[in-house]
Amino acid sequence: MYSSTQTDSDTQLSRLEERAAELADELSRIRELMDSLRNGEAKEGGVASSTAPQIYLQPLRPYDRLRTKWNLGTGLGIPSVRPSEHQLPTTTTSTSLRLFGLLADGSPWECRLDFADIAHRGGICLGRDAEAADIVIPDSGISREHLRILLTEQGVEISDLNSTNGTTINGVPFPPYQSGMILQNGDTLTLGDVMLQAEIIRYTSH
Repeated sequence: MYSSTQTDSDTQLSRLEERAAELADELSRIRELMDSLRNGEAKEGGVASSTAPQIYLQPLRPYDRLRTKWNLGTGLGIPSVRPSEHQLPTTTTSTSLRLFGLLADGSPWECRLDFADIAHRGGICLGRDAEAADIVIPDSGISREHLRILLTEQGVEISDLNSTNGTTINGVPFPPYQSGMILQNGDTLTLGDVMLQAEIIRYTSH
């Protein structure tokens, strides 16, 4: 009776030991799996497979295009340059019409008209009457509104405003209100008894 009972106890103890060994192996596998998951890998069927994306960090070059796209800066300071050190000085070119000569009584007369002012006003009127004309020529042979000066794509265009004594260019008269008479540099313009020399001046300012 005693012998049978001892044998059953040994058998049960052996089974418990085997079960404990199995649990120990399973616990060991669980720990290995946890370690592999921490490292981003899991072992399935003895083959390692990636369970997480691999991310590789690499610094961008100081002037990489991605820095500009994402407004990350250049990484290095860029010395500033004053505009005066790399920009050429600006220049402005202006053109004007100078009319000069002698009145009938022998006194000198002169005026200078800037092309920009002629264009802004839409034309300049020359005449004897200060209330009717933009530029006054104090001579009795000049009509109240004698001549109009316009600025066109072709140049300085003049037209007679039905003056009493007429207008000529280089001695050639033209009918009243006739347009398209272009005044060239050096031309002689006659209004009644007043003879004026035309000079077109171009100058550059910095």
